[in-house]
Amino acid sequence: KGVCPLCGKEHSPKFHCLVQRTYRIDPSENGGEETATTKVVRVFCENNYRIRKRTGEKKQYTLTILPGFLIPYSTVPVDPVHKAIDNYITNPGLTEVRAALKMGFLSTASFRLFYSRVCRRLEQWTNCLATIIISL
Repeated sequence: KGVCPLCGKEHSPKFHCLVQRTYRIDPSENGGEETATTKVVRVFCENNYRIRKRTGEKKQYTLTILPGFLIPYSTVPVDPVHKAIDNYITNPGLTEVRAALKMGFLSTASFRLFYSRVCRRLEQWTNCLATIIISL
């Protein structure tokens, strides 16, 4: 038994179900198909469910566990996002439009969203890596 990630109490969440997630892929990798699917695990916290039923409080009682190659609330896997952002940062001639197209988007708004997330976390990642290197 461990600590529940949903309520913080000492019990393990229960397996709830497998749910299907669809994500974009390179059509050349899947016989011309532009999407693929995978099954992901959803867990259930009985404590939060009981509280929500009893009081009406908006307690999260399920949690979907994604594999490392998927991004929450996105159909684009991690690798194309990393490659597009890396190309945008290292190639001064690459425009936001071309970077968005590399990710599989037709709009630059999605690229800007992912890029802003990276920019917000870049200092934290650099500090974390520096701390790890110094401790070695």
